[in-house]
Order: sequence, then structure tokens, then C-alpha cells
Amino acid sequence: MNEALVGRRVRNSKTTRSYRVNARPQDHGGMWPALAARCRTQLPAGLEWASPPLDHMPRPVACAREQAQALYLWLDSLPTTLQVSVCCERQREQASTTRRIAA
Repeated sequence: MNEALVGRRVRNSKTTRSYRVNARPQDHGGMWPALAARCRTQLPAGLEWASPPLDHMPRPVACAREQAQALYLWLDSLPTTLQVSVCCERQREQASTTRRIAA
């Protein structure tokens, strides 16, 4: 893994986690557990935060835009036998849930 893909700025990013990375196991059918395990073993140190979506029972993970970009660059650099499908969604700002109750 080229260290420039992960970069110091991404590992130490103080930006808000406004994106969510999700796995797409449906794209791989029954091969997902094996493919995800192979991919997860190759994760570089700067991308260890991305291991939950690469689990046999994938879970989404929140991240900054720069982190999502680094993950996509890394996945694209892998041989096709190690690549898995993931998607990235921008999360909406959560509005305040406080309600005023009339007396």
C-alpha cells in the first residue's frame, strides 16, 4: 500500500464524520465472507477504521470525506481477486429532536 494514499492528514483528520461507508455483500453473493476476509487482511494501518464494513456480517461505519476517498483509492489499487463492493453515502445533519410542549 502506498502510504501517500492513506496520508497523515487522513489518519489525523479532525473533520466531521459526515459520510457512511456500507458494504454491498449482495454484489458478491455467497462469496462475500471469503472476499471480505481476504480484503480485511490487506487493510493498511491507516485504514483500520474501515474493518466493520469488511466483516462477514458487515456494519456501516461513519467517516470523513478524506477517509472515504482513501478507502476507495486503496480498494481500487487491489487486484480484482481482493476487491469488494462498498458504497458511500453522505449523512444528513441531524436536526434537534427537542419539542416544545404547550402548557
